[in-house]
Amino acid sequence: MIDAKTVEDISKLARLTLSTEEKKRFTDQLSQILIHFKELDKLNTDSVEPLLTPTPLESPLRIDVVERKTTVSENLENAPDRTGNAFRVPPVV
Repeated sequence: MIDAKTVEDISKLARLTLSTEEKKRFTDQLSQILIHFKELDKLNTDSVEPLLTPTPLESPLRIDVVERKTTVSENLENAPDRTGNAFRVPPVV
C-alpha cells in the first residue's frame, strides 16, 4: 500500500519534517485508510442517487422588503458636519 518513501515524499510536498517514528506511524495509518477505502469500493451503490449535500438546500434568509423608516433629514440631524443631503467627513488619503 503506502511505504515509507511515499510518506517521505508527501511530507516534503507539505513541507513537514517527520521523525522516523512519525513516518512509521503515518505509513501504518495511511495504509489502513486505503484498506478501508477498498472495503467501501466493494459496496454496491448502483441504486443510490448522488447527493450534492447531505441535507436539503433551503434558504434561511428572509425576503428583502424595502421600508423607509427615517427620512434623510432625520438621519442627518445629529451629523457633526454635512453638505446638502450627505455626511461630510475628513478626506482619506
